[in-house]
Amino acid sequence: MLHRTPFLIMLASISACGTDPALDPVGVWSATLTYGQGDCGLTGTVELEREISDTPGGYAFSGTDPDRTASANVACSPDSCVLDFIETNGIGTFTAHWNADTGRVISGSGFTQVSSPQGSCSQAGIVSGLLLR
Repeated sequence: MLHRTPFLIMLASISACGTDPALDPVGVWSATLTYGQGDCGLTGTVELEREISDTPGGYAFSGTDPDRTASANVACSPDSCVLDFIETNGIGTFTAHWNADTGRVISGSGFTQVSSPQGSCSQAGIVSGLLLR
């Protein structure tokens, strides 16, 4: 049985332009990654959930498997929030660029790069989903 132990990564502060308040990034960023062209042979879809929480020290990013290291940044305006994160493990790197609009609809991309003694490969995908409360 696989157990997930969440860990938190503190994020940069949220910034807003002008006098309008920034869109709130707090919640579960629930998305589906659909693999496209690439040379890793990855097909189909992968369900991904990452969470942004509001902590006394600022915003925090969680949801990554404990065998991965991660870094993340979120920036918000009155119209959208952008979440960029990179996760790595012993064999590869996953890079994501997700955007949530005022309707809390997520769009964006994900990119997988794998390196092993047998060689390396890379594959991109399209992300769609919802920012849930």
